[in-house]
Amino acid sequence: MDARKEWLNGDSDSSGIYASNATADETEIRSGKVVLVGAGPGDPDLLTRKAIKALRKADAILYDRLIDPAVLKYARNAIKIPVGKKPGRCQETRQRRIHQLMVYYARKGYNIVRLKGGDPFIFGRGGEELQVLEDAGIPCEVIPGISSFYSVPESVGIPLTFRGISTAFGVFTGHEADRTSGIAYDAAARIPTAVFLMGIKKLPEISRQLIAHGRAPETPVAIIRNGTRSNQEVRITDLATAPHLDGLASPSIIVVGEVVHALSSGQSGSSIPVSGLVTAVQETSGIDAHLRRK
Repeated sequence: MDARKEWLNGDSDSSGIYASNATADETEIRSGKVVLVGAGPGDPDLLTRKAIKALRKADAILYDRLIDPAVLKYARNAIKIPVGKKPGRCQETRQRRIHQLMVYYARKGYNIVRLKGGDPFIFGRGGEELQVLEDAGIPCEVIPGISSFYSVPESVGIPLTFRGISTAFGVFTGHEADRTSGIAYDAAARIPTAVFLMGIKKLPEISRQLIAHGRAPETPVAIIRNGTRSNQEVRITDLATAPHLDGLASPSIIVVGEVVHALSSGQSGSSIPVSGLVTAVQETSGIDAHLRRK
């Protein structure tokens, strides 16, 4: 059974695959290597040259759910194993299996690319994967990727910093590891520009908490779905209204702050071309009124 079928059927060996105290027999073959590669925000043209080189050399690729198929074409001869985690499934179990696959096939002599959206070390669990590989004695390299937290807003004309408007920004995850951890809403409310990744399901809570911590209800908000892709969509609203918009879905990035004003001229329902993409803009009455006062 090949590697891809083993993953899809759940048959990969899970007994002691990546234990750091493995026996000599288990670790005899260590000619393989794992490269953690950032695939960027979505547009295949934003893949780095170094990432392309790694893909072309790979024997096997373990890739995330949102990787564009065009990216995988750089690795025509590699085994391609989808390891993306879907919302609602047991994330920790799936992550452990990814760890097991990387170590198991590296020890068999495969050169593995672990292909991750955005940048591996920015809310991508790349640090955990690197730690597992180091503990198992597997050679590993990290190739940074263009992170969505800044590239997606940039692609629609939203600068995270702007002289006189925003001198600082913060990046937060809306996907918490457990109920004891949480978003630092006090910091997110004070910082000029706040960017939330994987936060669309928590948008009502994000809105409520930011307002409760002192952020003005009329603070501009941009919600960017499918960032940098041909089907990119942007919706402009304000903090109080954002949770009530219809049709919001993942993958989306949420930008909160006055820098959102750079997106459009303030005409409700306008469409603007940015970087060759046509971006649909929907503005609510609250932000319309605010923009008219400018």
